[in-house]
Amino acid sequence: DDSSTGGGLRRLRSLDEATSHKVRHSERPSGKTSAADRCAGAPAWRVSLAFLEGVELSRAQPTTRMFNSSINDCKKGQQWQHAIILFSRMQQASRTPDVVTYSSLIGACEAGRKWQHVAYLFSDMLRSSLAPDAIVCNFAMNTLTKSSQWHLTLDIFGRMRSMMTEPNVHTFGAVAGACSRSQQWELALDLLSGVHAHITLDRTAVDSIVVYNSVISTCVRAERWQEAIAVLPLLLHRDLRPTVVTSSAIINACAIGYAWEGALQVFADMRVQSWQPNTIAYSAALSACGRGRQWERTLCLLSEMKKHAQLPNAITFGSAMRACASAKELAVVRTLLADMLDSVVHPDVRIYTDVATAHTREQHWAHALDVASQLRASGPRL
Repeated sequence: DDSSTGGGLRRLRSLDEATSHKVRHSERPSGKTSAADRCAGAPAWRVSLAFLEGVELSRAQPTTRMFNSSINDCKKGQQWQHAIILFSRMQQASRTPDVVTYSSLIGACEAGRKWQHVAYLFSDMLRSSLAPDAIVCNFAMNTLTKSSQWHLTLDIFGRMRSMMTEPNVHTFGAVAGACSRSQQWELALDLLSGVHAHITLDRTAVDSIVVYNSVISTCVRAERWQEAIAVLPLLLHRDLRPTVVTSSAIINACAIGYAWEGALQVFADMRVQSWQPNTIAYSAALSACGRGRQWERTLCLLSEMKKHAQLPNAITFGSAMRACASAKELAVVRTLLADMLDSVVHPDVRIYTDVATAHTREQHWAHALDVASQLRASGPRL
């Protein structure tokens, strides 16, 4: 779609001209230096560019394969600007780009996070009646997803289906990331059937678990906590081992569903697996217990967290305070607030407001006014 690239061809040509000018002037050799001298100890992409220059100076025309090799070297050297310049020179030499050309170009732009160029190149490839393979599609989708252009990622995935391009586990990983950002939880769940067909070798297991984690996170973001939890048995059925990320996401799902018992069970399972829960896992468990008004359990988790050298953050402190406030344990709330002020994590406006509201609700006016004064004094930090 030309409109989605927003005049990508004009930008690409402008970039080519500007970059070519900059490169020619900044890399022009001084004095009479041979190509061999310039290439001594140089990275592969510089050697490749010098070789092409030598071919052109000999009045010969570089072949498509030569251009492809140089563009690929630029991709490996993360020199996306030079890759774009070579693409322009290739067209000027009347050499027709092929799938290999576009694959290397899009891969080079992926390393440079240049999603506009990736979108244009992918569209140009389709206009040239070239069928992109899974590798090209994965390069493009990864760049677009990382650049928050999730709608373009999903568009490419739809084109893959219409072109009958066989996806792989990396394809599903890119699409799962796009689903997570766009909260497309139904599409994310649909991806799992495709992932199952690709779990055939041990080397795909790590990539597959990343897809499952993204699907779980997508459901959590969309507050579909039951669907998120339902992914766990599917994962285990495929002989995949959950990771700390998996468990943390499941605990988050339990927190959304006020299922604090389930959250603590998953938390305990992490210990059985000899995993040390990280701050994210502790925060999720504390949030689940906080929502379930299990104030004593939140204090135990907070204490345990400090014992294992995990620094509490605003989320962990806030969850514990709200749980204690709901149980009317206001003295404990004040102690937690004091602990937070003594730590490297400072309370935000919401925490001060929650603490003051809890004391006002119980008509502890003096304490409420004291918290309000602390809020005013902390103003510059908030």
